[in-house]
Amino acid sequence: MVLDLHYLSDGGFDPSILEAKLRQRPQKSELVARSILKPGDISPSVWMKQQQLRRSVISHTLADFLQRRPSQDQLAQQRVLPVRQSEAHRLQVSDQLTHFLQSRPSRDQLVERHVLLGI
Repeated sequence: MVLDLHYLSDGGFDPSILEAKLRQRPQKSELVARSILKPGDISPSVWMKQQQLRRSVISHTLADFLQRRPSQDQLAQQRVLPVRQSEAHRLQVSDQLTHFLQSRPSRDQLVERHVLLGI
């Protein structure tokens, strides 16, 4: 926060402005809770070690969760994720679709079979 000190004509500043700014300042407990200030009752080196330990515990916990999570194949078997099709299966389906589209009857053939109206 930048203090906007209003200087008086005699070169001093208006103390009421400073007092108002100090009243708006957050409490020390709030600054400690937001990790802006370190707790005042412990030394900085102990506080730093605590922070490192917390980070280490969180890191190990996260790594453990990631290691134990199910694979994509397991999730597909449990129907949580859609089943992944192999590339060979996709090519086979594509070939079947291409063959079907090439062998379908023409418009004239459908008119002869009375499937379509010959307009």
